[in-house]
Amino acid sequence: MKRIFFLGILLSICILILPTIEATKDITIINGWTSYNERIEKNNNVYTMHLLYNVEENNIEDSILRIKRNDDELRMIVKFGECAKNEYYEYCFLNATIKHKKASIDNNGVLQPAIQVSLKEFKHLSDLSVKRSFSQRDFKKQETATVTITLENKEDEPVEKRRIEYYG
Repeated sequence: MKRIFFLGILLSICILILPTIEATKDITIINGWTSYNERIEKNNNVYTMHLLYNVEENNIEDSILRIKRNDDELRMIVKFGECAKNEYYEYCFLNATIKHKKASIDNNGVLQPAIQVSLKEFKHLSDLSVKRSFSQRDFKKQETATVTITLENKEDEPVEKRRIEYYG
């Protein structure tokens, strides 16, 4: 009986302490076609992309895309048809073709394909308060208790424009 009581207290502490709520706002940088040398400006940042592939073999499916932010930051290298994602961004290299109107000739006279990309960044928001309450603190084996989590939005952005992840 003491063991069950101890486990109940331990569970209550874990429910109170461990869960964290993280809210982020998705910011779309671009979702579409761009040229190899087009500069994309968004939220005081400048994004550039450089397609790396073997021109002689002209096999775009083996290419990789280097994505930079603000010229001095190497953000990500993404393979054709793939996405790179972490808690701060999701960069996808969707397609490339010389048949699109954004294809162009570079300074060396080489035809550069148009690039289809989806670049998203996630702004982490901090003004989200979390309150937890329990229908009962003590419960026996086979009994259930209800845990209510209340989120209060203190940001200007509506909650429906956020992704809320719950860990715990």
